[in-house]
Amino acid sequence: MGRTAAYHWFAPIEKMVLPGVDVIVRFADHFELTDEQLGAVIRSRSRLRAHIVRLGKIRREAKKRKLKAEALTRHEIEQKRRREAHQKRDDALIARAVEIEKKEDYLEERERLEKLEKILERGLQ
Repeated sequence: MGRTAAYHWFAPIEKMVLPGVDVIVRFADHFELTDEQLGAVIRSRSRLRAHIVRLGKIRREAKKRKLKAEALTRHEIEQKRRREAHQKRDDALIARAVEIEKKEDYLEERERLEKLEKILERGLQ
């Protein structure tokens, strides 16, 4: 075994890499473990591996939930921005319509005044 293998075997649980069964058997032969002791070590490794796999799954799901929440937040912000832009456009259209109405009223009033002036001029002549 290389000396760096132990760094993986004794790393924190999130980064741990367990030795393979063949490595465990070699260690058992080297340390002259009985078959019962070897079986206990293999069962312990199996439980630890299941635990690490479960933790990895939980971490991946948490990451997915986080990404989904961030995407949802971005989507809501974009929707809000679009609603505000739409509202501004509607407000501008309404303001424009009011401005047009005022101009039309002014032109109608001016036209009426011009007619009155013409009538008054005819009447004075």
